Amino acid sequence: MTKSHSNRPPQFSSWRIFPVIFVVIFLLHAPLLRLPFFWDEAGFYVPAAYDLAHFHTLLPQTTMDTGHPPLSAAYLAFWFAVSGWKPAVARIAMLLLAAFALTNVFLLARRLANTGVAVATTIATAVYPIFFVQSSLAHADLAAAAFTLWGIRLTVERRLWPSAFAFSLAVLGKETAVITPLALALWAVLHSRNDSGRTRFHRTAVALVPVAPVFLSYVLSFVFLGIYWSNHHHLLQAVKHVDGRVLWANLHLLFWLSLIPFVTGWVGENHFAARPVALYGVVLLFASIAYLILARLLVSLHGSDSVIAIALGRDFKGKVSTVIYLVAIPLAFFKSWLAFAFYVLVAAMWLVPDRRIEKTIGQ
Repeated sequence: MTKSHSNRPPQFSSWRIFPVIFVVIFLLHAPLLRLPFFWDEAGFYVPAAYDLAHFHTLLPQTTMDTGHPPLSAAYLAFWFAVSGWKPAVARIAMLLLAAFALTNVFLLARRLANTGVAVATTIATAVYPIFFVQSSLAHADLAAAAFTLWGIRLTVERRLWPSAFAFSLAVLGKETAVITPLALALWAVLHSRNDSGRTRFHRTAVALVPVAPVFLSYVLSFVFLGIYWSNHHHLLQAVKHVDGRVLWANLHLLFWLSLIPFVTGWVGENHFAARPVALYGVVLLFASIAYLILARLLVSLHGSDSVIAIALGRDFKGKVSTVIYLVAIPLAFFKSWLAFAFYVLVAAMWLVPDRRIEKTIGQ
């Protein structure tokens, strides 16, 4: 005799659920698809998609740059290129994302509870006024939410690398989505103590993959600040006295260094996009110039035969660093990764603290 399969719960997959949910929300939004205008948050994403499709640049030319990652604009540009530049195309493209988000709501709720709860949760989310209104709106939050829900579901299913991919897409949709993989990484460290150390490390490392750009920009900025702190410390070892000009020059240097955390966050959140990388270089350039000004004023104050003047000499490395920044900043608009590589090169040049002053004082 064969066993009866009538008692088994129905099997659901995203490929079966997604079309059903899309048809339902499409019918709900059908009256809005006839509206003759683009439904665009702040009037940014549709022009940015147009610029990407026509000028092949991630930097908007016909609108202001909001500083958000480019995934939403790239997604719209794809559908505009395929289906034409019509308001209905933008609305339907965003409805596809909304359907994908609701699909993950259903599958996640069903895994954590049951089918009845999943259906109720999905309906409640779909008709929730804020979600309903923004389901056809061209904006970044919907992509970030859809891919974040996908990543959470894959994490619950213990599919770690696919979840890292989903969270990476979420961060490319909007930079604030980085909080979810960070929270999951922290959870893997603190609440998985029954697992082996290797398993916890693996889960934490995979969860942190979407955070890699932010972390890399932070590491480089920490290195630069450490370099300036070390060399500033060595510089002051040879100082006998200061005047008002030196104090203002020192404040000038501190001002540019204080901007490094700001541009660091912008670079990381936008995954090394051209403008943030260029601005990062501008801040480093002016910090370098400010340090050169401070050094020259101290030499002028102490005389050409002073310890500090002999130790600094021509300051070849400082001048070369400034030239590299001048080259890297315009290069960021063509090859941002290469410009960032130049910044890393400067950091590598200065990674070992300048000990010329210590040697001069020792002699």
